[in-house]
Amino acid sequence: MPTHPSTTVVSIADSDRQTALNFAQQQPTREKATQVYRNTLAVLAAKHCLDWLEIATELTASDCWNPFSRLVTDVADLHVTGLGRLECRPISQKEPSCYVSSDSLDDRIGYLVIQLDQPYQEATILGFSPSANREPAHQPATRFHRRLSFSSSVSSERLPLQQLQPLEALLIHLEWLQQALHWQPQTHLSPWLHNLAEIGDSAWQTIEALLAQLDKPTFAFRNQGIAPDAPDLQRLVEQLYTSQRFSYPRSDIPSDPNTKAALVQLIQSTSDEETRWKAAEILWTIDPGHPATGVRRVLDLGLLLAGQRLVLMVAVLQSDSAASSEPRRLSILARVYPLAEQGYLPAGLQLAVLGQDGHLGLETEARERDNYIQLKLRGEFGEQFSIRLCLEDDVIVESFLI
Repeated sequence: MPTHPSTTVVSIADSDRQTALNFAQQQPTREKATQVYRNTLAVLAAKHCLDWLEIATELTASDCWNPFSRLVTDVADLHVTGLGRLECRPISQKEPSCYVSSDSLDDRIGYLVIQLDQPYQEATILGFSPSANREPAHQPATRFHRRLSFSSSVSSERLPLQQLQPLEALLIHLEWLQQALHWQPQTHLSPWLHNLAEIGDSAWQTIEALLAQLDKPTFAFRNQGIAPDAPDLQRLVEQLYTSQRFSYPRSDIPSDPNTKAALVQLIQSTSDEETRWKAAEILWTIDPGHPATGVRRVLDLGLLLAGQRLVLMVAVLQSDSAASSEPRRLSILARVYPLAEQGYLPAGLQLAVLGQDGHLGLETEARERDNYIQLKLRGEFGEQFSIRLCLEDDVIVESFLI
C-alpha cells in the first residue's frame, strides 16, 4: 500500500468494481446509480485500508449495505466493530471540498474523505475529520463520565479539504473511543448474591430503596403484568410446567402452586432460561424477598439520555446446573424502565450487551408505548461484559464482572 506525505493510496480490485456495479444496477436512475457506485467503492477502499491496519469492520452492519437504505439515502458508512459508523465520502480529483449528505450528519464517529480516480483503479484517502469534538479530560468527573456524545462537528454539507487531519488522526480517534467506552469501574455481580456491596458500588440500590425516594412511584415497577390472584397464579404456574412437559410429567406439578414450591422448583431445576425468568418474575410479585428470586439492583440513570429519566435494573439468578464439574454460571437479566408519569420509554432507545472485546452480542430497541425493554444472558464466573444504552446522540455504558 503506497503512501504519500498526507495520503494513503488503496488499489480498487475487480471484485470491488463488480460489487459496486451490482448495487448501482439496482437503482432507478442513472444519477442514483452513479452515487451508489461511488459510495460503494469509497466504503470498500476504507475497509481495505482498515483491514491493513488490523481494525475490525462489519460491512453487513452498515446502512450502505442495506438495499433499502441505498435506495432512499445517500450514505457511505462503514461500521467499525464495537465503536460505530465511519462515513466514507467519495470525492473527485481537483474538488476543493467534500460533499457530506444530510443523511450522514448524525450518528457518525467521523468522516473519511476518499478521492477516486476516473478509471476507478485507485482510491486515495485524503484525510479524516472527527465527529466528537471533546477530549477525555473535558468530561465531568462523575459516575457517568463515560457518557459519550456523537454529535457531529461537521455541521454543513461541505467539508473543506484543508480541515482534514491525516490518517494517523483516525487511529488516535478510534483508540480514544475504545478507551472512553471501556475506561470505567466494573460492577462485580458475585457479591450481590451475598448481599455485599463493593466500594464505589453505592449507586446500585434495591428497588424498594429507589421507590422510597420517589414522590410518585408511578413508573413501570408498579406493574410487572402479573396478577397475584390465586386462580391466575395457579393457571400461570401450570402453564409453565406444561411448557416443560418433556422434563416434568404433569404428576410432578406441586398440588398447591400458591405455596411457591412450584415456582422455586422451576427456577432451580429447569434448563429453559425463558421459563426460569417467568417463574422468577411471578415470585417477585408474590414474595419479592424469597431467596430463589435471586438479586435485583437498580441504577438511576437520571436525565442523561436526551432528558429522559430512566432506570437500569440488573437481576441475577444462580446457575441451574447441579453438576459440580461444570463451571459456575449466572443467569442475568438487564431491563430498562422509565421514571416518567406516562410510564413509556422514548421510542428508539437501544439496549445492547457487549462482550469483553467490545463486540455486539445482543441488542433490542424500544418501540412506541413500550414500558420496558430487556435482554437476557448467561455467563461464567470471571467473565466480563458491558451494557450499553443509546438514545439519539447519547450513549451510556456500564461494565460488569461476573
